[in-house]
Amino acid sequence: FNFVQLGVAHPAGLQHLMQQRTTAVGYELIKTEDNNLPVLTAMSEIAGMLLPQIAGRYLETSSSGRGITLGGVAGIPASNVLIIGAGMVGSTAALNFNGMGAKVTVLDADLNRLRQLEFLSHKKVSTALATPYNLERYLAFADVLIGAILIHGKKAPHVVTEAMVKKMKKGSVIIDVSIDQGGCVETSRPTTLSDPVFLKHEVIHYCVPNLPSSVARTASHALNNVVLPFVEAVTENEWSAFEQTEALRRGVYVYRGQCAHEEMAGLFGWDFVPVENLVKAT
Repeated sequence: FNFVQLGVAHPAGLQHLMQQRTTAVGYELIKTEDNNLPVLTAMSEIAGMLLPQIAGRYLETSSSGRGITLGGVAGIPASNVLIIGAGMVGSTAALNFNGMGAKVTVLDADLNRLRQLEFLSHKKVSTALATPYNLERYLAFADVLIGAILIHGKKAPHVVTEAMVKKMKKGSVIIDVSIDQGGCVETSRPTTLSDPVFLKHEVIHYCVPNLPSSVARTASHALNNVVLPFVEAVTENEWSAFEQTEALRRGVYVYRGQCAHEEMAGLFGWDFVPVENLVKAT
């Protein structure tokens, strides 16, 4: 069991798993019958809660930021936060940024998600469809950009181009949470907790994969809560667990040494066998 992180995965490590005839389950690939991603949801909630404190830190003058607070004070307007993606990360972040007094706008292609967020925020969070026009329009005023796009089992598309980044305010902050899937901002590249930011076109980029690892105790407890039932299923039922538990089967990307994930196979040019076929042959 591990996070695959297709956007930053090393093929040599994956090939080693296959050579050792390993069976590997990706946490973020586990998907229930009602299309819920239980492990990813728990980690995304933590990431969403972390984002305001990270953004606030790098907006400070000492961090080469714009020297502003997230929330406004009397006579001074609040900062503008743009969030791309209204999933668990984006929605949690929006509510927390709003709670700190920031002016929040969320873009998504799914109207139902936007409608749900407006309901949860009591209309205190603004929403708009994620179109190229709206992206350019809101980016020009953004003090903080949160990239929170997830396409299950695939690399994230670059919806924010380098040309768009060049038009952003000097000292503004980009936090690309999608960096685990390759990043949704063209100028992003993976960073580390020990060296989390870099400057590109005078815009601060924070692109740390596995963001919840910065609060390891909270993340570990949350991970254990959702992963334990799947681990117990494997220890109690062994190989039949993959046949009996659909959510677990959906999370498999290597099964007894064979690549069982179509997107991974396409990414690295490997042969692919559907996990259902491999499980039946066991």
